[in-house]
Amino acid sequence: MVFWAMKRSFSWTYPTAILSLYGFFANCRMAEPFLTPYLIGPYKNISGEVLTNYLYPIWTYSYLAFLFPVFLLTDFLRHKPLIMIQGLSLVTTYVLLCFAPGLPAMIFVQVNYAVVTSTEVAYLSYIYSVIPVENYQRATGYLRSAMLSGYTFGAGLGQMLVSLAGVDYFYLNAITLGIVSMALLISFWLPMPQRSLFFKGKTGCSCGLTVPAGGATGTGRA
Repeated sequence: MVFWAMKRSFSWTYPTAILSLYGFFANCRMAEPFLTPYLIGPYKNISGEVLTNYLYPIWTYSYLAFLFPVFLLTDFLRHKPLIMIQGLSLVTTYVLLCFAPGLPAMIFVQVNYAVVTSTEVAYLSYIYSVIPVENYQRATGYLRSAMLSGYTFGAGLGQMLVSLAGVDYFYLNAITLGIVSMALLISFWLPMPQRSLFFKGKTGCSCGLTVPAGGATGTGRA
């Protein structure tokens, strides 16, 4: 009995812990609050008008375009591949921000970042396909806490580095690249869900009631 209790506990604590670590590192993006001054500054030299009227709207419309197909693919592919794609897209985004010059590269950054934001649904829904129902509430609390802790820690540390230490925006992006690379590596340790939430196929009907030839599903007699 003790063995089965430990196994049942491990069955939800391990994926919750790994996904919480991923959520913390993936959202600890200390360079994100300083994106506008970084793009306007000498590294990218993009004007504020181009940034506001042309570049940022590309993310908005790309996000809307990706949202519905990503929602369907998340469950069809059983969540983990989309989380890994999100991690890879984060790494690609900051590699381009650090090393790619020119406006076309920044356009691709906006499209790539739309993939990051649209695949957040995979992070938020993955856990419900791998843990028992009775642990949903606790796991949800841990995952949201990890995400918000990452936001808070990243923004606070970035502000301190800029305000107190005078760290250049480029180095903030380089540090963030290292952090999101950790998130990508952590995503490989997530267990692959054995079921999807909506695309159940034929196996999803195997636990249903068998309908008699007469069509009645109840046991009572008329």
